[in-house]
Amino acid sequence: MFSTSIDKLIFLKPQKKNKQKRTKSSELINELYLSHAANLMKYLQKNYGLGPPEPEDVVQNVFTKFSQLENLTQIENPKAYIYKMAVNYTLNELERVKRVQRFICEKTSIEEREFDLLSPEKITENRKELMALNNAVERLPSKQREIFIRSRILGHTYKQISNDLNYSLADISRQLCAALFTLQQAQTEGEQ
Repeated sequence: MFSTSIDKLIFLKPQKKNKQKRTKSSELINELYLSHAANLMKYLQKNYGLGPPEPEDVVQNVFTKFSQLENLTQIENPKAYIYKMAVNYTLNELERVKRVQRFICEKTSIEEREFDLLSPEKITENRKELMALNNAVERLPSKQREIFIRSRILGHTYKQISNDLNYSLADISRQLCAALFTLQQAQTEGEQ
């Protein structure tokens, strides 16, 4: 009986402290979210594009995970911690998307090969389309061609391309849009 009452006393004291810690933690999270969520989304959009993963989803997931951490008040620079969490989460998601795309490509190419074996006409048609696309890519200006290959074929982010080629993010976006428009026109002309 005596030990039970001591256990209850011990149990009640930490519960009161935990409630105070939770209140401080939730206030910290709310303050951080209101102060930094919009800027974090802009940062992610600028450096990694609109998705996938979508910057809004990244910010939501990061703040959810951040809120589940112990001792939030002991983190020296919560803003830097959240930004680092967001970058890590984004990079992990980008890698996951690439793995999924590779898997789909592998499965699709197997199915296409099996289908192509049944249809020589389809093989000829696909080869012509591939040659037309290759010719259209070769006719692009060198800057557009380089950006197109790095972005759409190699899967580089705008930030990576900017660092490698020393172009601004806006210039990369403009050049890629122009390249895609040119390639779409070439495809449309080839279908007619």
